[in-house]
Amino acid sequence: MSDPLLMDYGGPIEEIALCNPVGLAHTALVRAHRNLLVALPSEVMVKLVCRPEDVTALERWLRRIGRDNAELVPATGRIGPDAIWIQDPFMVTRGARGRPGYISIVAEHDYDYAGWLAAVDGRLVTRSRIGLTGGNMLVGRDFRLVGADSITGGPVASPKQSSRALARHKAFDDRPLYIYGHREGLIPAKRGRLWQTPFHIDLALALTGCRTVRGEPIVLLGQPAWRDHGLDRAAERLREDGFFVLRNRLPGKDMRLRYSNNVLVENIVRAGETAPLVFVPTYGRADDTRVLAVWGALGFTPRPVADWNFGLFPGGALRCASKVLKRRSAPKRERVISDDVLAEVGSWSG
Repeated sequence: MSDPLLMDYGGPIEEIALCNPVGLAHTALVRAHRNLLVALPSEVMVKLVCRPEDVTALERWLRRIGRDNAELVPATGRIGPDAIWIQDPFMVTRGARGRPGYISIVAEHDYDYAGWLAAVDGRLVTRSRIGLTGGNMLVGRDFRLVGADSITGGPVASPKQSSRALARHKAFDDRPLYIYGHREGLIPAKRGRLWQTPFHIDLALALTGCRTVRGEPIVLLGQPAWRDHGLDRAAERLREDGFFVLRNRLPGKDMRLRYSNNVLVENIVRAGETAPLVFVPTYGRADDTRVLAVWGALGFTPRPVADWNFGLFPGGALRCASKVLKRRSAPKRERVISDDVLAEVGSWSG
């Protein structure tokens, strides 16, 4: 495709979309959205997708929390409770001459966010039949990472079907494509299907927008308190593909993966700040501070966004529930992190 996808890091966020499909009745979602809106700089434009009957109540709620730079976007079609995960069914392109566009894709949550947003901002919408979910792809400056499930298409897919899917994904954007997953071999693999852990890569993997002194992109991959062989093998595959993988300890010892790496990253210092911002979901556990410390050691100012409780939001967190629609220009060079810093941060996961 000719219109590049918006990166998952880079310049400061200028515009972001959220979705509240049930109004003020979903108190946990309202609380989590409030915490994000308070953490975001006031200049960030917020577009809140909602049912038409909830527009007035949500406008009042936005005024109460002091969020004036916001616009309500009525959903003119079917919308259900799972529509909170606005990340998944569409992609954002940078657009010619700074005018972003939307690509509607085939995802688990099949809602027309792209059409609803375009109805209020006039951006161009294109439709793609590619099988992809926003939470299963991360876009860097010169690479893309896609979860294996988006390529293999499930356990019943044939090698021929997987090969066709891989070709479609490679053509979707000009950047080189890397597959996140575990088990050795290429796709289609003679030694069996390539699997991924967890079911969306952004639940465990975060791009930092930083590089090593050797030019390797630095990524954070979660390391839970228990041994997860799928994540360990995914880390090995990422390293083989040329990424520098930092394993960061995640909160919780109850065999449930918390999505602390489901973040929103900036790589330029905003006016009034001393370091680039990263917005991090937190779970009210002592180990939340360890996650924030990792970002601090990498030269970011982490802004915690509370109340992404696993029991209330078992399928996602901050990035899953938001969609960056526009960023300022990315830095010309990505920030370099020294080997000494990387070694120190890496030792914290032991």
